Amino acid sequence: MYHQLGMHGKCEEPAQPELLLQQSPDMIGTASREGYFTWLNAHWQKTLGWTPDELCARPYIDFVHPEDVQSTIEAASLLNQGREATLFVNRYQCKDGSWRWLEWNARFGLHNAVYFVARDITVRAHEQTERQRTLELLRLGEEVGRTGHWRVDLVRETVFWSPEVFRIHGRSPDTYTPTLQDGINAYHPEDRQRVSDYVQNAIDRRATFEFELRILRPDGEVRHVQSIGKPEIDEQTDQVVGIFGVFRDITDDDRARRTRELEQFAYMTSHDLHEPVRTIRAFVGLINESQVEFDEQTAQFWNHIDQAAVRLQNLITDLLHYTRAGQPLTLTSVDLKEVLHDVCANLAAQIEDNGASIAVASSLPHVAGDHVRLTQLFQNLVSNAIKFCGDAPADIRVGAERRGDQWVVRVEDRGVGFDAEHAERIFAPFKRLHSRSEYDGTGIGLAVVQRIAEQCRGRVWAHGQRGEGATFFVALDPYQERLSMRP
Repeated sequence: MYHQLGMHGKCEEPAQPELLLQQSPDMIGTASREGYFTWLNAHWQKTLGWTPDELCARPYIDFVHPEDVQSTIEAASLLNQGREATLFVNRYQCKDGSWRWLEWNARFGLHNAVYFVARDITVRAHEQTERQRTLELLRLGEEVGRTGHWRVDLVRETVFWSPEVFRIHGRSPDTYTPTLQDGINAYHPEDRQRVSDYVQNAIDRRATFEFELRILRPDGEVRHVQSIGKPEIDEQTDQVVGIFGVFRDITDDDRARRTRELEQFAYMTSHDLHEPVRTIRAFVGLINESQVEFDEQTAQFWNHIDQAAVRLQNLITDLLHYTRAGQPLTLTSVDLKEVLHDVCANLAAQIEDNGASIAVASSLPHVAGDHVRLTQLFQNLVSNAIKFCGDAPADIRVGAERRGDQWVVRVEDRGVGFDAEHAERIFAPFKRLHSRSEYDGTGIGLAVVQRIAEQCRGRVWAHGQRGEGATFFVALDPYQERLSMRP
């Protein structure tokens, strides 16, 4: 069975063949069909700590990690069918309780026994696990930061995009294989020459580049991106063999920056305007209370000035509400039943003056949000329903139902309604469907409603029909503990 080459080219039996197996750096042995080791070399004890006798005394499956038992049984079944088990991997328990990763090559041999060689690959397995963890962290980091990485291989003429780069481009890696020219053509037609120049300059002059330009997605959407690239130089040939870099979607960053600047401007402007408007109204009030006699036309002028000051003051107040509605919130559990109770209490005078009827469902959910903000949201909706009730007293119904992962709250009225084509327009600031002579207001209330819904990670929409009323829907998440940590 074991042979060595003699002096005259003849094979001779060694005196002690097991000695060679005992000196092997691999774990060698045999096993029976019944699932027991029958012989093991010394390296088993060096690796696992168990003596060969201890390992042979129990079924070998007893030493296998619980998560690997099933795959080990399946591998043994293959052997029983006369097939080899090559590069099979599982975990074995050491005598000190730790686990080692083993890679097996096994087959049936003489005397109906299994012959195998196992190799300790624990270090390699840990390194592979760490690489996988690092890649997953990189993927998550790219997704959160909306930043991907890419590489152009100029030698093989291939292009690599990370998953986030595909997402930014609006492409799927399953159906699209990019080329260098595709990457350039993905930019807005007005920006393509600049991108081509940057790439050529990186190749010719070995120059690193950075730019912020526009890409055009397949669906026609324009996105603003930031790209940073660096040439890759072969150390042996000193030639540029590729270009690699990062790619970031900054569209929302730019929008958010502009939105913050606009909100800050609106807040400061509306805040500073409060005082001069109050002063105007105060002086108008003093003039009206004075003993000075005005003719009818002059009196009307002063009345118009006062009414204009009132409208301006209301507008400033609503602008402040609108800008505050854009500020981040810490979401908590909010009982909508309590919210609607507060809304009805706050609007008690308006409800009584109108003779309005408000029917609130007996069971309303707890949602993720902010009590003050949601009170403001539903107060605006109920107040609007009362205002736009038409000739009859307002008839308002509030209810909620579960739709998928969210609660959808509806505020329904039978008032003047609106044309379906205006369903989205009504949430824009200053967009009015009725003249000021018909219904007073600043045109900001529903814009505030939308912003508060977005603050609470929800959304709002409406259905209506002119002369038959309107229904406003607010979708909100059920409260979960993890939501409280979100800004």
